[in-house]
Amino acid sequence: MNLGSESMEYVIIPSKETDIDKYKNQGIKTFIVGLKNFSTGYKTILDLEQIKKLSNEVNLFVAINKMIENEELKQLEEILLFLNNTNTKGILYYDLSIVSFHKKNNLKVNLVWNQTHMVTNYNTANFYYKENVKYGYLASEITLDEIVEINEKSKMSFFVNIISHPIMSHSKRTLLTNYFKASNISKEHENYLLSEKNNPCNFIIDEDKTGTTIRYGNIINGTSAIKKLLESKISYLVIDTSYIDDNVIIKVLPLLQDILTITNLEDSKYQQILKELEKILGSDTGFFYKKTIYKVKKGEN
Repeated sequence: MNLGSESMEYVIIPSKETDIDKYKNQGIKTFIVGLKNFSTGYKTILDLEQIKKLSNEVNLFVAINKMIENEELKQLEEILLFLNNTNTKGILYYDLSIVSFHKKNNLKVNLVWNQTHMVTNYNTANFYYKENVKYGYLASEITLDEIVEINEKSKMSFFVNIISHPIMSHSKRTLLTNYFKASNISKEHENYLLSEKNNPCNFIIDEDKTGTTIRYGNIINGTSAIKKLLESKISYLVIDTSYIDDNVIIKVLPLLQDILTITNLEDSKYQQILKELEKILGSDTGFFYKKTIYKVKKGEN
């Protein structure tokens, strides 16, 4: 029995459009990009014509994951109609207006439930599936066991981050600009490292015209979960290359592809690959094996 599954794919969120051809040469067929003026937290932002062209070359998912303003609704509907007539494989949505427009216009393009920290249970997944949403992008704050359970009890096909600096929060406010203005300091960069007292991990804070995004500073290495994810037939394993050095990704991809060639689930080769990946990515596994349950300590409430 092969560890790899024909129904599973690695998916890359590229930091730059120019990286896509390079990753294609590494065997990656599926990518997620942002849409200009309608995406948050994505480094590769394309306009509609660029997306139309790229959708003919790769399996392309497009993220429309910002909160939609009332005055943007007409434009949004036109965008969805446009994408419906391309080879775009799916649209990642946050705002529920997209589900409404999809139903109203009887669109054929697939939808991906992508409400960040809210994609955490199979009941909601099954509700949206009945609304013709075929895919879900699971939150990074749930455990491996919870991922498997959701996948088993839902009809959706799911995306799971296995390598990333996961997004912790997003605000529509320009927090960096406001901070530097209030401090009377010149803002020289688009992103900074944010440190917290008594926390050894820094955080990446990034601002653009859609607002401010904060990411976890360590690379989350979920590769030790791949075996169980493949056994449970998860559809897509995502590598988000945002803020990860390109040399790291180039080293990691051949090892990930090698995993799919292993014929024995307990093969020592698999364990050796995991050790190599840990050397490159580090050992922080995020919440794959740790529940996100926290209690206020005595004296801190």
